[in-house]
Amino acid sequence: MIRERGPWLEPRGRAGFRVAIALLAIVTVCALVPQWVVRMEPGAPSPTACSLRAADGGYQDRLPPSAAHWFGTDAQGCDVFSRVVHGARNSLTIGVGATVLSTLLGAALGTAAGWRGGWVDALVRRVGDVVLGVPVVVGLILLLSVLVGGQRTATHIVLAFTALLWPTVARITRQVTMAIKPQPFIEAARAVGAGDVSICLRHVLPNALPTIAAYATTMVGLLIGTEAVLSFLGVGLQSPEVSWGLMIDTAQVDYATAPSLVLFPGVFLAAAVAGFILLGEALGERGKLGGAPPPRRRVLSRALACYAWGMAQSDELITVLLPEDEYTHQPDAVENYNESMYLNAFDVEREVGGWFRLGNRVNQGYAELSVCVYLPGGRVAFVYARPPIESNDAMDAGGLSIEVVRPFEELRVRYSGKVCVLDEPRQMADPRTAFKQNPWAACEVDLTYRGVSPMYGGRRVRPDGSEPELDAEQSFAKAHYEQHCAVTGTIQVGDEVLVIDGLGLRDKSWGPRHWQAIDWYRWLPMTFAPDFGMMISVVSGRPGGMVLVGDRYDLIRECTIESDWDDDGYQTGMRCTVRTDHATYEVTGSVLSLIPLRNRRTAPDGTELMTRITEAMTRFECDGRRGIGMSEYLDQIVDGRPVGPDVR
Repeated sequence: MIRERGPWLEPRGRAGFRVAIALLAIVTVCALVPQWVVRMEPGAPSPTACSLRAADGGYQDRLPPSAAHWFGTDAQGCDVFSRVVHGARNSLTIGVGATVLSTLLGAALGTAAGWRGGWVDALVRRVGDVVLGVPVVVGLILLLSVLVGGQRTATHIVLAFTALLWPTVARITRQVTMAIKPQPFIEAARAVGAGDVSICLRHVLPNALPTIAAYATTMVGLLIGTEAVLSFLGVGLQSPEVSWGLMIDTAQVDYATAPSLVLFPGVFLAAAVAGFILLGEALGERGKLGGAPPPRRRVLSRALACYAWGMAQSDELITVLLPEDEYTHQPDAVENYNESMYLNAFDVEREVGGWFRLGNRVNQGYAELSVCVYLPGGRVAFVYARPPIESNDAMDAGGLSIEVVRPFEELRVRYSGKVCVLDEPRQMADPRTAFKQNPWAACEVDLTYRGVSPMYGGRRVRPDGSEPELDAEQSFAKAHYEQHCAVTGTIQVGDEVLVIDGLGLRDKSWGPRHWQAIDWYRWLPMTFAPDFGMMISVVSGRPGGMVLVGDRYDLIRECTIESDWDDDGYQTGMRCTVRTDHATYEVTGSVLSLIPLRNRRTAPDGTELMTRITEAMTRFECDGRRGIGMSEYLDQIVDGRPVGPDVR
């Protein structure tokens, strides 16, 4: 069953987005038309004017909040409410102005570096590296106190921010430019006479805009907060200018006796910062995966998904996926480096299909090869092997090859070798006995995969392009992405030929991997039609995944998986509830054929570790539509029992 949630949730229905808009509306009104908020009698002085003497002749400094002065008065007799409202203009001007200028400068330099390459690219990157090497606050103090000195204005602060923040935008734009430059539509634009400037303005920058917009929106909030820090440190704005940071700085000496002098500007400051950050997160989540891209941008929507938030010096990460990531990578210098590709394919009507996986562990000298074919009648043809490899130059070992024909568009999978044919697939719980007692047959696979969706996932990096540190012993992968596909071709086992004209999902990951790095997960990739599919996952209790609707992915915000089990603790069915920003889905699954697999490893301390992975071809139903896919359940085995809390 699908319950539509309406267009307001794209992404406007998210609570964070609504809160952000409400907060920013208040701040914007205060900044643009403060006279609407602070009412004055005709002929009254400016609401920022201060007077220690009240009309009755008494003193009116540090008055508490009252009907006459909603937020009280400060040490100079100034109305705090009026100053808070008028302070929004300088704070917003600095945040927005610095973000706009640094974004324009960074986008221009990043596009030039990515497009021209050579010495231009080297110069922009080297200068950017030097600037990023300077801590933001330290650099601002140096620029504002040493180079500017005297009376500092909002313009000075905007220019100082711009000088230090452009490299992050430049790096993002450079990556997008380099991803787009080799694409066919760029060659087509050149063929019809478009010049470099025209191509960059019409094709490159529009593709970078969603990522930059998410980053820039968040940056406004962070810069407003940073301006307050500068004023608090005495190197920001100076009286008679008004800003929230300056108000907090001047009020700190009276905090013990008049805490409202700090409280009210602090609340407005926090609201503005939170509003921009929430808006940036909402835009980033929307731009990360969703939305049907315009035709000329379809390649990029598959080639690059970036979500940027936080300052360049922070630990927040963005997700990057480039066409070259479809090919093999230079292995990391860790023993358990693994680069693997997995692909499944099914015929929805006949309920047959299979999956294929090749994982290069070049630092250990072998690849992990798996071929699994689900035959009619519940039979399974399966083989697992560790063929030797000497390099990570290709996904080709033991008779199984995975060729990238066109990145993000088309792949080809071929296998020529033997498979073990199991009438009772559960015998594979004891693989040595199963391989020995069951017959073997020749197997030939030739399948073509064509993408029908955007890409989901990528490689997590810092905004400056560097990779976060990983504990190789506790890692499952440093990069991972998936895509729904249409699949055509043949699978032959002995004399039995399966002609495949169906659907499937493909998956790639690379980085350090131990199968024991995750306690348990439930992974349900499924397809119903070329324009409707899902990947539902729960990893150690954390929900995730996406729903393919048309040619866009909607992120799964919440999901539950309730499984049925047999006496051996294998799944036999499941009921899932999935919520995205657009709809709620009820999905049921029924296992058609299951094969239990395992991975064993001896830890450095000598402990024997074992992981159980049950691989089941599963029929799924959603809102009257029938689909097919996998239910892959991974559990660590402790004291002879799987650790997943749902296993019965």
